[in-house]
Amino acid sequence: MNATGPEPFAPPRKENFYLRLFRSRRVRIFFLASVILHGIMAAVVISNKTMYDMVFGETKLKEVEAAPWELQRAIDQLTGLYVERFNKSLAELVSIRASLEALTIRKYENLKTSDKDREEKIARKAWPSAQRPDKFAKYVPMADVERPRFVFDPLPDTGRMGLVELFRLHSPVEKQIGKVYEVFHAMELSDMAEDPIPLSQALKNTKLALPPRRDIQLHLLDTSKITSSLGEPFKLFKRELIDAYLETQDMVNTAKRWLEVAESKDKGTVLETKFGLIMNVVPPPQPYYGHYLNPRLLARRANEKMIEPTVFMGNRIGRGDLTQPAEWISIDRWWCIGPFAHPGATRRMSELERKYPPEDRVDLDGVYEGKASGGKTRLLRWKYRHTSTDYLEKGVRFEPYTVDNEAYAVWYFYTEVWSDKDQVVLGSFASDDYGVCWVAPPPPEPGMLPRYQTIYKSPPDTQPWVPFTRYGFRPVPLRKGFNRFRFKLENATGTTAFSVVLMTYEDKELIAALKDAN
Repeated sequence: MNATGPEPFAPPRKENFYLRLFRSRRVRIFFLASVILHGIMAAVVISNKTMYDMVFGETKLKEVEAAPWELQRAIDQLTGLYVERFNKSLAELVSIRASLEALTIRKYENLKTSDKDREEKIARKAWPSAQRPDKFAKYVPMADVERPRFVFDPLPDTGRMGLVELFRLHSPVEKQIGKVYEVFHAMELSDMAEDPIPLSQALKNTKLALPPRRDIQLHLLDTSKITSSLGEPFKLFKRELIDAYLETQDMVNTAKRWLEVAESKDKGTVLETKFGLIMNVVPPPQPYYGHYLNPRLLARRANEKMIEPTVFMGNRIGRGDLTQPAEWISIDRWWCIGPFAHPGATRRMSELERKYPPEDRVDLDGVYEGKASGGKTRLLRWKYRHTSTDYLEKGVRFEPYTVDNEAYAVWYFYTEVWSDKDQVVLGSFASDDYGVCWVAPPPPEPGMLPRYQTIYKSPPDTQPWVPFTRYGFRPVPLRKGFNRFRFKLENATGTTAFSVVLMTYEDKELIAALKDAN
């Protein structure tokens, strides 16, 4: 073997890969066809304005051309849907106004009855009671003026009204309801303490501030300005229509809250103070807190998923146990304990944040002293409650047991939610009145105490239960396994309830959009 020659087993010299590829006839044909096809596509994009805007424009697809019948059908469908909704909300407002007026009339008659009873007891020196008479008590009539009269013009025939006319009818009816509630509240103030306030003075001292309302651009609801495309005029029409609808829902919920408070006082709610006196207590009227979620703040999501979400019952998030796909689940099973007493009408923040035993540790076998009932100490134990879709508000609304529901009281609720992985999901929280929610991940080791973090805290004001409001959304961090949820619910007067609704998957885009909106 030649010392300078190649080795017997040396590999053959390789030809350049790209050179061999270019020499292939099939590759050359494919390359040429690809160039021709791309040239044709470029020509189509440049010659078509809509396609050009989609590819190179600052915004995607500014307008979608539509046939006249397609445009008219879209307008008719939206108009018909919201005309039906406006008629429904208007009918609700009128019904609430009638109910509240009936309560006000009955309250005035009760004032006159109380006047006679108190005058008689003072004459017999048995006021406020025979065991503890007040020798300086003097009779002062509460019903010292005639009851304010309400005269409401009947609503016109709404059968042939358009969107703008129907929407404009809502605000006057809401103002009328507010005026009736203002009078009812003045009567409650007149009858609030043992030293009565004349109704004439109470009427002067009572002023109800209506919640602020959005300035709806009604001219955008004029469908005659929408041309032959589903472009900007149609988008503005649709957005303003949804805003108008959300305003009507706010009006209805505000009115419902006023009626709810009036109904609770009509039942004769009383409070025993630390001085041993029995008196009627009425919290000052509060404006409705929070608006329905405005879809204009979340342009990247479908409106229907946020305004009218489909909610299923459950306490498990993941693919394991879901028998049907769901965007949201409402936690439908809780252990509950209460009522614990809080001081009452003052509702100071320091009192609302007072800690009761279940706040330090959840012991489902624990027994605690609760709010007194009938002068007797009440022992509290945890109770289990599981709702279903035939329950209140399709199962989303969760309440204490009816026998436990009282004014000026606090409850605690405990449950566990299983997640199939570590994730952050969006939660919608709501409470009537004050509410706080804590969440703790599964402890790293068995026997270790869970470490809770505050996820949601409502404003201290009295407020109605309204889920899916803009200010009720919170990101909820979940770990794989069973996550512990603890909810504190406070009630001033009337009914009380709360809800915890969770998305069934992590949606970072939606969480970011809500964060930006708030």
